[in-house]
Amino acid sequence: MKLTIAFITLNEEKNLPGAFNNIKEIADQIVVVDSFSTDNTIQICRDFNVDILQNKFEGFGAQWNYVLNSGVCKNDLVMKMDPDERIDDELKKEILILKEKKSIQFSGFFIKRRLLFNQLLTPVSDKILRIWENGSCKFSDVIVNEHPIVKGKLSVLNGELLHLDSYSLSAWVNKQNNYSQMEAKMHSLNHELSYKPNLLGNSNERRMFLKKYFDKIPLSIPLFALFLYVQNFSFKYHKGLVEWIVGRIFVQLLIRGKKNEYRRKKIEI
Repeated sequence: MKLTIAFITLNEEKNLPGAFNNIKEIADQIVVVDSFSTDNTIQICRDFNVDILQNKFEGFGAQWNYVLNSGVCKNDLVMKMDPDERIDDELKKEILILKEKKSIQFSGFFIKRRLLFNQLLTPVSDKILRIWENGSCKFSDVIVNEHPIVKGKLSVLNGELLHLDSYSLSAWVNKQNNYSQMEAKMHSLNHELSYKPNLLGNSNERRMFLKKYFDKIPLSIPLFALFLYVQNFSFKYHKGLVEWIVGRIFVQLLIRGKKNEYRRKKIEI
């Protein structure tokens, strides 16, 4: 079996060389759909013999569905990656073993992703669906926080995907400014979420419930900070985790401020 690894990009010249070098042992094809970058992103892709498409960005879900529907992904398996992610050695070995099979009994595979925040490795991790059989996936069509939807049996790989959450604190702040803008716009215009909000549902439905009603919860910000710390296994001081929690609080305050600004001034965020 062969593997296509796909990226969507906008001005990713700092991340792409490391990303492409990281996957050269396992990728039979690399696909990039770019949102008309103004830096050296396209030239870097050409230097690495990457298959390049360009498409106007209308939202993360729409852009990923464009990738999957374009016909550019030619292989049996497709993997979604972000330019600031890296595959560890254990996961590479698992993928190579997977590629040796003539067929597989699963339609998709979850991968554990661990966060490296401000160059500090944290205990923060999540399991995300990132590899699937070509043709079996579509994405929730939302502006931000898109999710792949794969029909069929799913499994889990044991290796890790390391998320290098921005190469500097300034870059992280700029990224969160853009993210919070899209998030505030989605909420203020009552766009649909990736899943139906349900406090008693599965983890994705609970997450959407909190996303929709977070502002209405009394003491939501301190409770959010406490939840993040307890969720990530430790009552001990961990510098990387504490810095990440402070960052997440900053993002929530930024989203809240932009939503309030939108409601007051009726401006296009």
